[in-house]
Amino acid sequence: MGNTMIKKSKGIMALGVLLLLLLVGCSTSNLKIGYISSGVGNTLTASYYYFDGIESRKIEGEPGEIITIAYNSEVKKGNLEMKIESPTGEVYPLPTEHNSEEIVEIPVDKTGTFRLIVMGERTRGSFSVSWSAI
Repeated sequence: MGNTMIKKSKGIMALGVLLLLLLVGCSTSNLKIGYISSGVGNTLTASYYYFDGIESRKIEGEPGEIITIAYNSEVKKGNLEMKIESPTGEVYPLPTEHNSEEIVEIPVDKTGTFRLIVMGERTRGSFSVSWSAI
């Protein structure tokens, strides 16, 4: 009876390890090396040696408001993408050529939550984004 319990325990443990590996394999990578950031109020800034992942923030909007996004980026290596997604799924790309500094205005037609999404792909550099809804 003792051997049967040991075999069952080993089988359950092996199944647990397999499930853990599957979960880890399905997760989104978010690797940051030398990543220093600040996200106080309506600002998100970061400087990094290596960033491969996603940062996002919520921006609330009411009809008649204009969401103003001021941002700059310095990409020394890799790719950095920024965009705003509206509550209706519309996407507003924020161009991030190797050194960008822009101001973008987005009219709000419907109450909801917009999302600022910053995606790094094996990138080195920095970015700063601030926003307001007026």
